[in-house]
Formats: sequence, structure tokens, C-alpha cells
Amino acid sequence: MTTRNIYERELEKGDDDDVLREFECVKEYQKELPISTLHLCKEFNYSKSDIKDRAEIKNIKKKISNDYTYVNIHKSIVNSSKFVNTAVVDVNLVSE
Repeated sequence: MTTRNIYERELEKGDDDDVLREFECVKEYQKELPISTLHLCKEFNYSKSDIKDRAEIKNIKKKISNDYTYVNIHKSIVNSSKFVNTAVVDVNLVSE
């Protein structure tokens, strides 16, 4: 399952109908909208041996790959057996 699928499923399960309707509208009319935002991320490998606290390693392994904040070490979305840090850049694209 892709990250996008996971986010969409969470959105559909949620209790905020306004956000869901906005998401569906943007998805349907994406080509007509003047601005699109892309969510890009870059994973940087992090060595498990650098983590000395076994409890921290256990907590990281318990979480799903998409459950992270950008400065914390987490499982890779691409390969969940790896630990990574993620840098995030949101890019706005203006259509002409």
C-alpha cells in the first residue's frame, strides 16, 4: 500500500467531512486549479547501531512506516527494515 493510499484511507475514516469533500474536489479538478502542492521527501539512512537505547529501537519497530515526525528516526516508507531520517520539502507548482 502506498503512502498516498494510507493517507486517503485515514481521511475517509476520519470525522471531518469538510476536509474530505475538499480533498475530493481538489482531486477531481486538479488540472483546472491554478496551484498544486507536491509533497516530496528524502530519506537518509540511519544506522540502528547508533541507537543505544533498546526501548527506543523497539518503539521505532512497533510503529508503522508512515508514523513519524521529520526530525525523528523512523522506519523507511520504502523499506521498513531500514531506519531513516526524513527531510521534507513542499513544492508549489503554478499552472500557466
